[in-house]
Amino acid sequence: METGAGLRVLFDGAAVLGAPKRRGALPRVRSPRVRPVMRCGRRFGPYRLIRKIAQGGFGRVLEAVDTRDDLPCALKAPLRCDQTSIDLFLREYELVSRLRHRHVMPIARVEVILGLPVIAYPLGRESLDERITRPMPAELAVDYVRQLFSGLAHIHARGLIHCDIKPENLIVFPNELLRITDFGLARDGHIGSLNTNSGTPEYMAPEHADGRVSTRSDVFSAGLVACLLLTRQFPERPFTWPLPGMERFAARAPAMTEVLRRATALDPQERYIHGGALARAFSCARRLDAAA
Repeated sequence: METGAGLRVLFDGAAVLGAPKRRGALPRVRSPRVRPVMRCGRRFGPYRLIRKIAQGGFGRVLEAVDTRDDLPCALKAPLRCDQTSIDLFLREYELVSRLRHRHVMPIARVEVILGLPVIAYPLGRESLDERITRPMPAELAVDYVRQLFSGLAHIHARGLIHCDIKPENLIVFPNELLRITDFGLARDGHIGSLNTNSGTPEYMAPEHADGRVSTRSDVFSAGLVACLLLTRQFPERPFTWPLPGMERFAARAPAMTEVLRRATALDPQERYIHGGALARAFSCARRLDAAA
């Protein structure tokens, strides 16, 4: 949908403007001949750019304000403008469009501005990586783990493998709402290759580091994040059990500890098969520990 000079709306999550006829399908966007400049403190189309939030191997995220409704957002753009990079960037929308869950980041808009595709997300308060640097009540840490496992269960139920679960990709909103974001490395579990070692090495399952991913490798990464949340100590390879700080946590919560031990097993066949099994086991263990 053309809305003005240099702006084309491909998807509007609020008004459903320009929504594709088939969910998950977008018209192809051709790479621009010259990359438009996105500079903090300036306007880029309808967005006022504030600051850079994050940057990965494929894209960067800026805090911005959508001047059409004066709402803050996280605006993601591809790092490179060749056709392959543009196609891979928009693939994130096609994957995330399958998901609709409280603990998964929704997409607000997909637009092309001066030839460059951008994806706007709701702006969270901070990443879990930032939140974990400050004191946190034990019950809040446990609830963050519950929310992470719940969101992962939905992702796996929709046939996707995230491939990059880590604190930087978990965003905290007001009222301590946690959402999983950044599906740039995600894989469709039903089609395509499940061989990749792209991701963050510190949170990779052993088989992921060797180039093989599955729902079980996501379970491993989520288990490491949970251990970090609950102990405030970062697990390091070779991930032998008990992980740092878990003996102390086990004295207070033996059932939850056993769930995390299984989630972070080095042998993928010993782990929970997917996020749904992990989430159910953790909820049950939480109730057992509370009743003890």
